[in-house]
Amino acid sequence: MIEYSITVSFDTYHILPSCNGLICFYGLHGSVHVCNPTTKTIVNLPNIDDDLQSFQSCGFGFDGINGTYKVIKFFDPHKIELFTTVNGSWNKIRYTYSPCFGFQHHQPPVFANGFFYWFSISSSLVSFDIGKETFETISLPQSVLNKDKFKLYLVELKGELCMVDKDFEDKKRVDIWMFKGNEEHWVKLGTIVHRSEPIDTTRPVGIKANKKEILLHGFIKGLGHLSCYNMETGGFRPINIEGFTSHYFHVSQHVETLFHVGH
Repeated sequence: MIEYSITVSFDTYHILPSCNGLICFYGLHGSVHVCNPTTKTIVNLPNIDDDLQSFQSCGFGFDGINGTYKVIKFFDPHKIELFTTVNGSWNKIRYTYSPCFGFQHHQPPVFANGFFYWFSISSSLVSFDIGKETFETISLPQSVLNKDKFKLYLVELKGELCMVDKDFEDKKRVDIWMFKGNEEHWVKLGTIVHRSEPIDTTRPVGIKANKKEILLHGFIKGLGHLSCYNMETGGFRPINIEGFTSHYFHVSQHVETLFHVGH
């Protein structure tokens, strides 16, 4: 285990999933930082000359077409800014506003396979192509159309967009869906059933190539834990990290890079 310490507070900062070896985190009032744990370098992105009270959320991704990292920022009511590492500046995304594109800020946008995804204020699912800078709406699985979107959340697994549908009446059950972008349809990966303790929150953070085991980060009775769930047997296998004792942590898949965030 490699330790890299940055002094931030979980009360005031939100950490986004690792992307191509870099990690982005942002403050509640709009400050954005990108770091490389491998080279132990960090950069503070320039602030936007705007009313900080209107800042809502932030996303981080990699534009493979143009070979650059990008940060997307959402402001209330419907302003969107995009930062590109190549030119080191923010640019306003110009689009015709519609409620089907407006950001619903119960979770940050998720990046997968060249797109940012988020739920809109009209409860539709939005995709934003960071290379072409274009918007589209995506149909949801029939079984979740009438559900409260605050009970659904998005994650990235194996480079694909996935949606977690937690049954709030049965807190031991979670359905996981994967979006096949090329085919434009959803495939149900499976259902996680916890036979003993109710799961306060469960977030899939990784999946094996054979899609038989899923790495889960969740809380049981308020304490954070990691486990592997076997989709075939329904069994859980606890994951313990030697020397790591904290019950409050963020988990993300990570691949090292030597990219210097200062350039």
